[in-house]
Order: sequence, then structure tokens, then C-alpha cells
Amino acid sequence: MKIIKSIFPIYFWFFLTIGFVCLFGINTRVFGYILLNLVATLFFIKLGVVLHEIGHLLFGKLAGGNPKRIVLGKSHEITRFDFCNIKIILNKDFNGGFAFVNFPQGKNSKFSQFILTAGGVITNFIFAYIFYLIFGFSISFMSGRDGLDLASAFISANILLALTNLIPFRVDYLGVKIPNDGLTLLKIPFRKKNETNIDFNDFFEAHEKFEIKEFDEAIELYSRYIDIKETELLARYNIGLMLTKKGKIDEALNWTKPCLDIVDKEKNKMMYAHINNGLAWFKLVKGDKDDIDILSKTAYSIKSDFSYFIGTRGSVLIELGKIEVGIKMLKPLVDFNFPNNQTLSAAIYLYYGMNLLKENKKAQKYSDFIIKNIDKLDADDLLLWNRIQEKSK
Repeated sequence: MKIIKSIFPIYFWFFLTIGFVCLFGINTRVFGYILLNLVATLFFIKLGVVLHEIGHLLFGKLAGGNPKRIVLGKSHEITRFDFCNIKIILNKDFNGGFAFVNFPQGKNSKFSQFILTAGGVITNFIFAYIFYLIFGFSISFMSGRDGLDLASAFISANILLALTNLIPFRVDYLGVKIPNDGLTLLKIPFRKKNETNIDFNDFFEAHEKFEIKEFDEAIELYSRYIDIKETELLARYNIGLMLTKKGKIDEALNWTKPCLDIVDKEKNKMMYAHINNGLAWFKLVKGDKDDIDILSKTAYSIKSDFSYFIGTRGSVLIELGKIEVGIKMLKPLVDFNFPNNQTLSAAIYLYYGMNLLKENKKAQKYSDFIIKNIDKLDADDLLLWNRIQEKSK
């Protein structure tokens, strides 16, 4: 039920309910069908996103790649599972998706990249055409005069998704702007050979190890990419993150600080923001207030709607005594239904902030949430939790 509520937010159920109620009135029946056709279209857009990402995997397989995963939605993770050796990850805010296909070295040609990238759009068009051949299509289905028209809603949703993905622009993924399908298709012919022929097998495997918290193995794999110019920055940054997860904060700082010298902060602002945010968080865990204000402020100023930057900035503000402002920033990040690294770390500083304000009952609520899910805390979160508990005595 929690997953369903996350995929279909309250407005979806509101329109659905009003639509059904309107069907019982003679004068409101047409309006009811309008609402139900709208709800059906919204539902099929989400289904179309799934078809779109499956299309990327299928066409990537045809192009010689190895389908690895589908990520659906943004924000924090709700659940994950494996299906046919493909990892399916469902995040909150299910309004988009990403598919990942790994190519063996030498197989990642411009043609294979084109097939992979176009696969999602092609799949949406194929399904829209099949439904058109079987059921037909009414261009005026949203008028409600012909009742509920699920086929036209399905066709419209898939065509809308396909056309939208062909418009070249950048989309946000984990705070980083990456090209969508349309922009990628435009850029593929101009890619240099070395941009498509780096062997990313170990790099992708390292990310997989990172996610299942096999940090030592992931660090060893990422280390192989330190001497490659195109991957040095991300590999070094990720090693720093994992050292933090192992509780080795000083080592993490030593690995991450040089990233500020490597990154081009004008051309790669989001990576620059991630590095500043990471350094601020490492210092926060350690209890070192030196530069945490400017580091977190720099990241937050670059992208103020990214949850990880909000979490660090809110925690820093509480640490520096700006308690009410920090609490206001952190509260929306805590979802008691989905305990994870992000929601729990925000809860730690909300507990601390509420204690400082002498709001004992509210502090207890966050403390109970953390203690109940203490097994989900990584070493850095445990260090932070223990330090905050000491300060709260």
C-alpha cells in the first residue's frame, strides 16, 4: 500500500473519486468521463515510462549490450528487486526513469549507442501503433462525450512520452544534469572515439558493490579508474564516499579534497556541488565545524532543490545554531514509512534540533525512528548518531 501511494499521489485518487461520483449525475456524467479519461492518461503515462525503459534494455541487448537495471522515479529509494538478472529500483516521485545497459569493451560504438538510446521512443511508438490497429483512436476522447476511452488514453500517453523524449534537453538525475534521449541522439554523431570505448565493466560493477555495501570490493574496483582521465574524478569521489561509509572519515577527506583541484567548476557545476557537499558532510560527521558553512552553502546555492544538499545544509545550520531554519529544511526529508540513509540522517539532526529547543516529545519521535532502524545506519551515520547523543545529554 505504501508503494502504491508513492506511485499514485493523492491528486490521482482525488480525480478518480470525483470522476466516479460524477457518473451518477445526469448533468455531471460528461465531466466525470473527462476526469476518468484524464486519470487513465496519467496512469498510462506511468506505464509508458516502464515500457520506455524496458525498450532501452531490449534494444540495448540487440545492440550487443548487457541490460543491468531500470530506475523508476526520483528522490529516495522505496524498494528494489531482481527480475531476469535485471535490477529494478523504485524511487519516490515516480515521474521518470532511467535504464542502464553495459557494453563490453569495443562494443560501445556510435551505432550501438544510437540503437540503445532510440529504443525507448521506438517502444512507445510501437505499443501506441498496436493499440491503434486493434482499438482505433479518437482525437476527442478527452471531451468525455464518448465515455471512457482507455485505448485512446493509452495511445496518447505513449505518443506524448515519445515526443517529449525526442525534444532535446537535460534532465536531473541524482542532482546531475544529463542529456535526455533527444539530446543524446543529437550528440552521438559528434562523440570522439575515446568517449564511447572506455571499458566500464568494472566501473559499473563497483557501483553495484557500493549499493549492496560491499565497500572494500567497490573501492578496489574504482581504484582501477583513478589513472583514467575521464573517470578519475568520479572514481576518487566515490572512493571517498565509501571510506566514509566505513567510518574512515580522515581517509575520506584525504581522497575527496583533491577533487576540488580536478573538477572544472564552471563546466561541471553539479560535480563541484557534490564534492563541496560531501566534504561538508564528512566534517559534520567528524564534528569538525571548520568550513562546513561555506562548503554546504556552495553546494546548496548551485542546486537548492536537491534533497542531499538540503539535508547537509539543514544539518549544518542546526550544528551552527540556526536551529529553526535547519529544522524547517530537514522536516520534509523524513519519511517514516521508508527508513533509509537519507531519511535517517535527517532524523538524527531533527532529533538534535528538537532537543536544543526543549521539544522533548518531538525529539523522542525521531529518536524512536532511528533506534527502530538502527541496523540501517552505515558507519558514518552511527558515528554521527553517537556524537549527537553525547551532545544531547
